[in-house]
Amino acid sequence: MSIRLFLPWPPSVNHYWGQNGIRRYVKAQGVAFRKSTAEIVAANGQKIDGRLALFISLYPPNKIRRDIDNHVKAVQDALQMAGCFDDDEQIDHLTVARMPVVKGGQCKVVLVRI
Repeated sequence: MSIRLFLPWPPSVNHYWGQNGIRRYVKAQGVAFRKSTAEIVAANGQKIDGRLALFISLYPPNKIRRDIDNHVKAVQDALQMAGCFDDDEQIDHLTVARMPVVKGGQCKVVLVRI
């Protein structure tokens, strides 16, 4: 079994998490990404269990230099919150690839039971 989704461009960890004193929270960009992801997952109605492999293809919105690993946690958290899987601890294999620039940016996700 596998799940294939096209998501919007995910925020980096710098734009996903915020901190107020000792309290950590999800910033507006993170909340919006979670909401968009939940809507896409709901339209596909899919959930996968067991040990998982996650393949993320990031299509950046522009040629600005960026670390691709800074976008992974937002994708994992959004997929978990949307109900694709119970806990991102289930992910045993993770592959992240930078792809060509796409206007507006995009994130292709493939989630496979292993």
